[in-house]
Amino acid sequence: MATTGQPGAAQQIRIRGIGSITASSAPLFVIDGMPVNTGDASSLTNSSNLLASINPNDIESLSVLKDASAASIYGSRAANGVIIINTKKGKAGKTKIRLDTEAGYNDIAFNQRWVSH
Repeated sequence: MATTGQPGAAQQIRIRGIGSITASSAPLFVIDGMPVNTGDASSLTNSSNLLASINPNDIESLSVLKDASAASIYGSRAANGVIIINTKKGKAGKTKIRLDTEAGYNDIAFNQRWVSH
C-alpha cells in the first residue's frame, strides 16, 4: 500500500497482518543474503525508500517466507515474514550486451517567409 504519492516513497507491505500496536509490522528484506533496513532512510518526512534503489530489471528472483520457515532461518527478526530478493549476477559463457537507444529528428513542417513589397 502506498502511503504517499511521492516517487520512490516507502511502501507498506504486510505478509502476516499487524501483530503489534507499537512495533513495526514490516517484513524483513534480504537482498543477496544481506538483511537490509526498509522504509525511510532518515527521519525527514520526504525521504526515499531504500528498496527503490534496486532496478527491477536486475531482480532475478523474489521469494516470500512466513511462519516457521522464516523463523527457523532468520529468528525473531522474521516474525512479520521475510522477502528474499536475489539479483542477477555474471554468468560464465558468451558475453551478451544489451543496448536500448532512442533517436529523434525535428524539422520545420512549413517554412513561410513574409516578403514585404
